[in-house]
Amino acid sequence: MASASEQMAIQNFYAMAQIGSKETVKAGLNEIASQYDVDEFIFTCDIYDTEKRLENFSLLMDLKNK
Repeated sequence: MASASEQMAIQNFYAMAQIGSKETVKAGLNEIASQYDVDEFIFTCDIYDTEKRLENFSLLMDLKNK
C-alpha cells in the first residue's frame, strides 16, 4: 500500500494525463490549453515498442489536424 506522500506523487504525475477516445483527449487538451493559456504542448510517451510509440504520436497528429 502506498503512503500518503506516494499517493500524492502518483496523483500529481497523472494530473495532466489525457487517456481515452480521440474526442476525449482532444477535449482535455483544449481545456488544458485554455486553462493555462498555452499555445503548444510537448509530449512524451513511455512505450518501449517503436511501432506502438509511433502509432501513439500518429494519433496525436490526427488530433492536431482535425
